[in-house]
Amino acid sequence: MEELQSRGAYNFLTGTNSFKHVYRSCQNVNENEGTSSQRKENNLLMENSNIQDVASTDLAKESREENTSYSPENTEDCDAGRTPAEPTTRLNQDLYSSFIPAQKVYSDRQLLKDQEVSQSIYEPLNIEVPVIEDSMIKIPKHLKVFVHPFGDVSDFPAPKRDQCGMLEYYLMDAASVLPVIALAPGPADSILDMCAAPGGKTLTMLQTLTTGNILANDISRSRLQRLGSILEYYCPNACTHVKKSQISGQKFDSPMFDKVLVDVPCSTDRHVLTSEENNLFKPGRINDRLQITNKQKELLLAGIKSCKPGGTVVYSTCSLAPTQNDGIIQAVFEDLWNTTKIDIAVENISWMSKAFSNTFRFFDNCRFGQLVLPTLRANFGPMYLCKIKRIN
Repeated sequence: MEELQSRGAYNFLTGTNSFKHVYRSCQNVNENEGTSSQRKENNLLMENSNIQDVASTDLAKESREENTSYSPENTEDCDAGRTPAEPTTRLNQDLYSSFIPAQKVYSDRQLLKDQEVSQSIYEPLNIEVPVIEDSMIKIPKHLKVFVHPFGDVSDFPAPKRDQCGMLEYYLMDAASVLPVIALAPGPADSILDMCAAPGGKTLTMLQTLTTGNILANDISRSRLQRLGSILEYYCPNACTHVKKSQISGQKFDSPMFDKVLVDVPCSTDRHVLTSEENNLFKPGRINDRLQITNKQKELLLAGIKSCKPGGTVVYSTCSLAPTQNDGIIQAVFEDLWNTTKIDIAVENISWMSKAFSNTFRFFDNCRFGQLVLPTLRANFGPMYLCKIKRIN
């Protein structure tokens, strides 16, 4: 057995502690080994038994090389009637290729981070978006907004109750008033505030004294309760104009409203710098960050679908990220054009940057909307808003 040689290939199939040798060629025995009967007996033993000893390294190497070089045309060494071991050869080649070492290994966290980076990139597309020139809107005379003089960034004191038990004023970022001014609610308008809580913009609409009926919606029960408390503190009779609902904003899909405000959840860039509570940039909230733009797109799509033809939708965020601002507008236009027959247009509200230049600083290069930038001398924002008109 030690002098046994093979011109054929050995196919190694991994077993528990041994290799099974499958012979596909004739075995030649040295002339000095014995008689013809002994040679036949040795061949029979080799064909019908599993060799338990592990093959030597040189023998294994030789077998692999011969296995690789085997071609179906070369069958002269095979016994008559014996099928060449082509399936086994192909199996071994598949096994070898599956063990090619990786050049770089990525963890699940790294893959999520890479996905977050890719979603944070906004690429403007060369698409023709219709733009309607919007005439300057008159600011409601009953809406009173108090701000410190330009350059004074100190805080307002906490509001106190008046003789009627109502709070004197509501504290919020002054730039948050701009989406309500752009929406221009009228007395006959039915209005949807899709993501209303905690209630600052709903309260601003009521303070204009020009609103019709408002549906204040929010998916969070606790936030909706907070909205109800705020309305009681400032407008005890608000129940005659405001109805509340607690459903997902994505479920609004019927054209029922004249005006729709879609103030979407966002990265809240100012908040995350000053508070750890509900901070979207916590390491454990990477999945929330990955889902935020898709949620914003779905909410705006629902807002447009729930707006009557001829009505107005205002989209707003408190984020500096282009992917959450102009990027969402671009994505929604593409989606509506490709999947529906709804026709919309952007209303030009560039007049705002001139009308409020003494209070806010605006970014000059937004494609679809307006963006208030916080600065040291005008510490308001960020606030992005875009006004959309549904044509049909």
